Amino acid sequence: MRFGPLRPFRRPPLRFRQRYRGQRRAARKAAENATLNHFLNCRFIAGSAESIFKKIPVEGHESAVIVDPPRKGCDEAFLDQLHAFGPRRIVYVSCAP
Repeated sequence: MRFGPLRPFRRPPLRFRQRYRGQRRAARKAAENATLNHFLNCRFIAGSAESIFKKIPVEGHESAVIVDPPRKGCDEAFLDQLHAFGPRRIVYVSCAP
């Protein structure tokens, strides 16, 4: 088994997982990792964090969001979109607690 910085989780079962990466290579590697670990309900998309919520095929209240930002943290535009999306739960991974 191979795992990236955020280990994929199996429980509770999710209907759909979607992760966004800033670089195409990172998205491709994450997709390979998911395939190796038999996570078939995942989709990885390279792109900027500022535009992701328009592409998500579920309502915010039906979702949980894991945010693993760069060291500088999330910018205000992203946080505003995250708040407007309204996920049921937000997990914010920080290297500077």
